[in-house]
Order: sequence, then structure tokens, then C-alpha cells
Amino acid sequence: MQQRCGLPSLTARDAAAPGFGDVLTLAAPRADDVLAGVIVPVSAAPSPAAGLPSHLQQVQADLISRQYPAGQHDTANALAAHGTPAAHETYIRSHAPPPC
Repeated sequence: MQQRCGLPSLTARDAAAPGFGDVLTLAAPRADDVLAGVIVPVSAAPSPAAGLPSHLQQVQADLISRQYPAGQHDTANALAAHGTPAAHETYIRSHAPPPC
């Protein structure tokens, strides 16, 4: 974009980096299927994390639970005991503030 629009370099490193605009030389888009013949590997075993809440669910539930003093919110206190993705999702949906 910098080369195409004639913008100045942001840093010395940026100025030293070669442009790649010269490799974009096709007059028309490719018509061939570049993924033809590619076989996507599929796991035969179940995921070791199946049935466990994701890291993001745990972090979000923890952040939401900080709104309540320890020991004063039964649902938040029981969440760690359940430890299922469904329990985390239900808790997050019912206690998270509405989006902006």
C-alpha cells in the first residue's frame, strides 16, 4: 500500500523492506483450484479437552464472578464444581452485562 500510494516509510526498517507489488502481475484472477488434491488430516481420536470449558470461558466467567463478593453468589461459587462448558456458557449468558 505504501508503494502503491506513494506514502513515506514509517521507520528505517520499513524503508529497508523490499516491496512485493512486483509479484502481483496477474491481469485476471486465477481460475485453477490451488487446493485440489490436498487432503485435510482428521483426527480419529476424540479431543482430550472434550467436555472441558475452554480457557476463554474460564477467564470470562472469572472476570464476571469478580463482580460479586466471595461466598455471596451461589451460582458463581458452584461454577468451579460443575466445570462443564454448558455450566460456563449458562453462567456467562445469565450474568454478563449487556454489550455496549
